[in-house]
Amino acid sequence: MSRAIRGRAPKPTVLATLLAKSTALPVLLMMKTYDINEAAAFLKIDRSTALELAGVGTLPGAKVGRAWVFMEDELVGYLRDVTRKQTDARKAETQAAQVITQARKEPRRPGRRARPLPDLPELGSEVAAAQVGVST
Repeated sequence: MSRAIRGRAPKPTVLATLLAKSTALPVLLMMKTYDINEAAAFLKIDRSTALELAGVGTLPGAKVGRAWVFMEDELVGYLRDVTRKQTDARKAETQAAQVITQARKEPRRPGRRARPLPDLPELGSEVAAAQVGVST
């Protein structure tokens, strides 16, 4: 016979007891951490690039002893931030190119005519002599 049939409930496990008492524990249990190699693979970058980014503080992580530790949600946040910045930069570049293209398509406004260039004398022999340093 099972315990439930005899009138007694089964003894709860330690994990079930902790989950019932704490609301933050499920989040902690689901948090995943990565080392430098896993973080680089997650971001699809080279290990040396990940080390460089972490070293200057661009990539959010902590150096615990001699090892780097990265939390998955912070890596995802970093990736979203970089993606948003790059997308905004591409949009701004496209808009600037469209403004330039539109400005080139617009006809010149009517008004003053362009003046013709004045006729200048030929300076062939005078310029060559000045460059050599010989006066004529």
